[in-house]
Amino acid sequence: MGVHADGITIDLESYLFCCFIHEYTHHWQHINGKRFGEVQTSLNEISWMRQNRPEYASQLTKVAVRKVAKKH
Repeated sequence: MGVHADGITIDLESYLFCCFIHEYTHHWQHINGKRFGEVQTSLNEISWMRQNRPEYASQLTKVAVRKVAKKH
């Protein structure tokens, strides 16, 4: 059984760990008064994957960083 996301099929346990890390990062952002964003959550997920599932991390591809326009 696996979960497919962005072209990589990973096992369910790894998927659940990434979801937990993602949501816990948002919790940390909230309790520390930080702006919510997806960059830190993604970095934390990737860091976990590199340390714990290098076979999946080696399949990741770089994407261009998009600049977000500031709201007026």
